[in-house]
Amino acid sequence: MRLHSFQAPTMREAMAQVRKAMGDEAIIVSTHRGSRGVNLTAAVDPERMPQAATAPEPQSLTRAELAERIARALTWHGCPTRLTERLSLIALDRPTADPVAALTGALELVVRSAPLTVEARRPIMLVGPSGAGKTVTCAKLAARAVLAGHVPTIITSDTAKAGGVEQLQAFTRLLDRPLIAAESPEAIGAAVRAVAGTGPVFIDTAGVNPFDAEEIAALRRAAAKVDAELVLVMPAGGDAAEAAETAAAFSLVSARRLIATRLDASRRLGSLLAAAEAGGLSFAAATASPAVSHGLHNLPPAMLARLLLRDPDHERPADLLQKANAA
Repeated sequence: MRLHSFQAPTMREAMAQVRKAMGDEAIIVSTHRGSRGVNLTAAVDPERMPQAATAPEPQSLTRAELAERIARALTWHGCPTRLTERLSLIALDRPTADPVAALTGALELVVRSAPLTVEARRPIMLVGPSGAGKTVTCAKLAARAVLAGHVPTIITSDTAKAGGVEQLQAFTRLLDRPLIAAESPEAIGAAVRAVAGTGPVFIDTAGVNPFDAEEIAALRRAAAKVDAELVLVMPAGGDAAEAAETAAAFSLVSARRLIATRLDASRRLGSLLAAAEAGGLSFAAATASPAVSHGLHNLPPAMLARLLLRDPDHERPADLLQKANAA
C-alpha cells in the first residue's frame, strides 16, 4: 500500500484532494484536526492509483526532414536559392530536431540583430527608397523616446513631397514636440547643433533612388554634416534581388542597420533576408502596423525564425510580434 498525507481547511476539501490524487479506491487511515485545518492520511494499492495523463511526445524530424522543412519555408518566402541552401545546410548541423531552433541557429550565423535604443548618442537618419515607411517609422521612434522619458528632436528633410511635412507634423503634435523642417544638409546640421545634448535626434529624409549617384552623394553629405547613423528602412514583400541591390547600395553610404516595415501587409519575408545579407545589415527593428501607437518590434533571429516557419494561413506576423512584446 502507498500512504500519503493531505492538509486542507475542511474535511470536504481534504477528501477532494485524496480522490484527485489517489482515486476512489483510497482508504482513509487517520484524520485529525490541527491549527491549519484537517490533516488526513490515506492509503491505496499503487496499481489502483489513477495514472497521470501524459502528453504524446512530439514527433522528431530526421535530419533530412528538418532541412527539407526549412528549405521549403524559405523557398515559399522567396529567399534566394543560394541563401536558402546556405541556411538549410547550417541548420542541418545544429544539435536539435526542432526546426525553429535549428533555423534560429543558422540565422545567428548569417544575419545579425542590433536593436535601436532611444538613448542613441548619434542622430538617427532614416533613409531608403520612396514609400518605404520612413515617416511613420520616425514617428514611432519619437513616440518610443517620449514614453521612455526622453525629449526627442524630430527633423524632416522631406519637404518636397506633397503632404510629407504635414503628415509628420500631425504625429509630432500628438507627442507635444515641434517638427523642424530642414531642406539642405547645412540646415540639418544647424538644427542638430541647436539641440545638442537635449535628447535623441531622429531625421526623416526624402526617398532616395539608390541607383542614382547624385542622390546617394547628397545623402552622404547630409549624414556627414551631423555625424548621423544611417538606418535603412525597407518594406517586406518585395523582390529579393531588387531588395539585395538596394541594400547593397545604401551600405555604400555606411548604412549598417535595417528597419523592416509592413510586416502586417506582407506574407513573404525573403526579400528582407536577401537585403540583410547583401548589405551586411543588422536587423534594428520591425513594424507591423501603420499606427504609431503600435510602435516598433525587435527582430532577433529567434523571432525571425518563427516568422519564417509560421503557418501563413493561420498565423499573422503582427500577432506573433505582438505576443513577443507582451511576454
